[in-house]
Amino acid sequence: MSKKVKARATKHGKDSVPLSKEMVAQLEELRKQFIEHFGREPRPDDPLFFDPDYHIPVPISPEKLVVALAEASLKAGITHTEEEQCNSVLISLKGAFG
Repeated sequence: MSKKVKARATKHGKDSVPLSKEMVAQLEELRKQFIEHFGREPRPDDPLFFDPDYHIPVPISPEKLVVALAEASLKAGITHTEEEQCNSVLISLKGAFG
């Protein structure tokens, strides 16, 4: 069973996105980390992935995101082939960040 969360309008015209229980749990964990770090609830204009080196909510840089994901993949035991697949995704993400 998935939970639907309202999202901003997209180019596809969808107004909600199905989320698995795991995704909901991860988003809740990000929310808790945000509150712990900044001492307040996140606002709609705050970044989902923030840079913990700042005392105000600032989006994490693509470089720091790549490092964090690489460290997480090592902890998760991702193999070299899987790492190459992740790298192609990361390159796409980096392009999306501009």
